[in-house]
Amino acid sequence: MKLNKLNITLFALTLLAFTGCKNEDIYDNDFDNKLFITGQSSFGDDIIIKAGVSNYTREITLGVAKPVAEVVNVEIGAAPELIDAYRLAYYTPDAIVLREKFYAIPDTTTIIEAGNVKSTPLSVEFSNIHLLSRDTIYVLPVTLKSVTGVGVLESARTMYYAFKAGALINVVADIEKNSCSVNWKTPELVNSMSAITMEALVRAHYFQRAGSDSDITSIMGIEGVYLIRCGDANKAGQLQIATRGAGNFPGADASKVLTPNKWLHIALTHDFASGAYVIYIDGVKQSEGSKPMGKLSLASDFYIGRSWNDNRWWPGEISEVRIWNKVLTADEINMPGHFYAADPKSDGLVAYWKFDEGSGAGIKDHANGNDLTAYKALKWTPVTLPE
Repeated sequence: MKLNKLNITLFALTLLAFTGCKNEDIYDNDFDNKLFITGQSSFGDDIIIKAGVSNYTREITLGVAKPVAEVVNVEIGAAPELIDAYRLAYYTPDAIVLREKFYAIPDTTTIIEAGNVKSTPLSVEFSNIHLLSRDTIYVLPVTLKSVTGVGVLESARTMYYAFKAGALINVVADIEKNSCSVNWKTPELVNSMSAITMEALVRAHYFQRAGSDSDITSIMGIEGVYLIRCGDANKAGQLQIATRGAGNFPGADASKVLTPNKWLHIALTHDFASGAYVIYIDGVKQSEGSKPMGKLSLASDFYIGRSWNDNRWWPGEISEVRIWNKVLTADEINMPGHFYAADPKSDGLVAYWKFDEGSGAGIKDHANGNDLTAYKALKWTPVTLPE
């Protein structure tokens, strides 16, 4: 019983330390001019992990309520030992300390000049954050290590940088009974291609429907030249690459039919000289083979959601459509967050349509300005991805 009372008391004191700054106005302190970390809404900075974003920089500025009479010297530093205080205050017992290889504090000392109320800012630099697991909360406590010339407001002594996963995609386009054409402003990037990677996030409501071409659903490409689709000679719902010079591949296989009403990342890589091609579903190799062919040009009659006619639409939603003029490796396709975002400046990325506008019929190319236009106004669907 005594132990329980002790734990409750420690917990209450910890919360008091964190919430004290909410209950006292640092600018109305008439007796003590104390140092505090400025610009914080409470005592933490939640940073959402975004796919494709590796580096973040945050600044720490120290302040006092009234001008100081003499120079104040301040030193800050990482304080991993304070992780338990964060866990208690935020009820996150599984939060872990961010490891040193993910952050740096280039300069740990600063001053507040006599007559001033703020210091020059110090930077906290974070790197390779895209490598962090989206299933874990990572926390870096940064605290005032030493201060001369003034007291410290304990409730505002430490900043907690917390890295958390958030939704990377909030809206997608439903292109059922619709299609998109591209205005190639940089056609030279897709002419005479010797290799290609095409990828997208897709969710099909169904794969078979009544009417003509009932088993054919088009994702992207050029009819009779190079096209990723489902159906036709294959099983309805099985991915197929249809080409002019190399035929259609792979062969029909019922075990390779895609699952409807489920978000899937599809990727095709093809080296035209060697013929080596691979189809990945959610980063896992589904099909591979060899189909040599000549160089490929996509600058004419390229569509998303259409091929031979308007009846071969993609029956569902689409997002994160990308075309590369090189073969991505399995490791690159499976990089953390790659399904949901990419750096538009990536080497070899020639077109990148996120389909996240949320309104209208225009789709921006984030890589090279090769924007899409839908045949008619798109239907926009709110989502939370990853699910």
